[in-house]
Amino acid sequence: MVYWGGMTNFDSIDIKLLYAPRTVSDERRVVIDQRENSRFVSTLNRMGLRHIAQVHTHPGKVVDHSQADNELAAFRVPGLLSIVVPSYCQGGMQPMTMCGVHRYDRWGFIRLSEKYVQSYFEIFESGDFLLEDHRNGSEAGQ
Repeated sequence: MVYWGGMTNFDSIDIKLLYAPRTVSDERRVVIDQRENSRFVSTLNRMGLRHIAQVHTHPGKVVDHSQADNELAAFRVPGLLSIVVPSYCQGGMQPMTMCGVHRYDRWGFIRLSEKYVQSYFEIFESGDFLLEDHRNGSEAGQ
């Protein structure tokens, strides 16, 4: 699981923070405790960023949200993206059309169509971002 923090600029979003929270995981689920999510929100506030997306993987090719994805999502903010990457991200996440891109609205997470994703989503690698990696229990980002 990685959270993306960024800024919106008219018709684009600049991702400025990749935040890998400390998790408790097994082959069927990932759990992030409330303290870790609070640290993420504090980091967003300190940097003046918005929570743009959560990115996680599934085994195999299924990129729909599972029932657990919907029920256990720590953040439910209108417009929040949830990106599901297939095959534990072994093939990367591009093109974005191979991922399940879901947007939260008042009815829950709704998967965006492949055509919509192809038209409106493109990742440009700039290297201009901060990675905070808390996966191994470190308090400070890497």
